[in-house]
Amino acid sequence: MKKTKGKAFIIDCGMFPDQITVFVNMSKEDAVAFMKKQRFHSKLIEVVLEREAFWEENIPVTYWLSNQKQTKDAFFMRLPNIDYKKKGSVMQYFGTFVHEATHATDFILELRGAGKEQEARAYLTEYIFRQIVANL
Repeated sequence: MKKTKGKAFIIDCGMFPDQITVFVNMSKEDAVAFMKKQRFHSKLIEVVLEREAFWEENIPVTYWLSNQKQTKDAFFMRLPNIDYKKKGSVMQYFGTFVHEATHATDFILELRGAGKEQEARAYLTEYIFRQIVANL
């Protein structure tokens, strides 16, 4: 079976000043190239590369890298092995997308001091989910 080419995109989090960088089917090398092209701080790239669990195959994951000295807080999501080009296949991953969107929402709301706001949580989770699907 032919492997689907990787893809990366950045989600702006609506009313929050945060962004989530999403990697789909990307190797470390391709992710670094994307981050360099987007002009990510070198310290942030270094920290992302050091997170071995982030790069384990077949495991979707979301990370909050809290204020890494010269950089601001950053959010990263990795969605491996998603054949987003195959008709109808994105739908089978909706549960994974919502799961990871929920982690990202929790991190962002905690950072912004709004961790108990249920309506903000619902809206932001939906927004992030919709952005993932729209970008695939």
